[in-house]
Amino acid sequence: MGLNNEWLYGPWNPIQRTCPLPAPDQTNMAFILLTDDPQIPPPCPPSPTITEWRSIRTHANGVGELKIVLDPLAAGNGPGGPTVETRGGGIQKIQVDFDMPAVLSAPALISITSDAGGTSYVPTTALMISPATLEMTFAAGLLPDEKCYKMDLAGAITGLIGDTDCNVRSLIGDVNGSGSVEIVDVFFVKSKNGQVVTEALARFDINTSGTLEIVDVFFTKSRNGKSATCP
Repeated sequence: MGLNNEWLYGPWNPIQRTCPLPAPDQTNMAFILLTDDPQIPPPCPPSPTITEWRSIRTHANGVGELKIVLDPLAAGNGPGGPTVETRGGGIQKIQVDFDMPAVLSAPALISITSDAGGTSYVPTTALMISPATLEMTFAAGLLPDEKCYKMDLAGAITGLIGDTDCNVRSLIGDVNGSGSVEIVDVFFVKSKNGQVVTEALARFDINTSGTLEIVDVFFTKSRNGKSATCP
């Protein structure tokens, strides 16, 4: 019986391997059970899954890039809603980590939509910056503030399995992630005044100056009453 990495030959019609694996995976199970050549690789290559989404902004005064990790499971409104990008200028860079090297085979299939009528947006750039990290950049102002966005990589990354999307809110000054900027946010920012800007405190550096100062407090206060409603 002739066997190779693409086809099974037998007393039936040729069966082409299928990827990703179907369930139940009878075709690929047959391939594994009938193949006696140890040099033949598994019927399907390993499939990547997403391990982290994050919003990246550059902070001045030598601080550099700091991330806000996004929760891909969060949805809806209120404190349990999507993670908020709080910094002035909004969402400008999104990075996505995978559990193994991944291939961005169809960047045009990256889907980014807002809550307002499902408006679609196209990243300014989208490329793999390492074997297992995708980076998408957005020109300043491309993704308007006070909105929710759904980012989906289904079809864009070869063989991607598991949860392929993530929701994120863009709401400058909403440091407590409630979905609206209130006086409590002003107090939160004020409580960080004078502290060193670290990754843990990145969301409080509203003007990305690299210092936590009274300007951040005034900036947040000027945003009082703003909100972002998620579907």
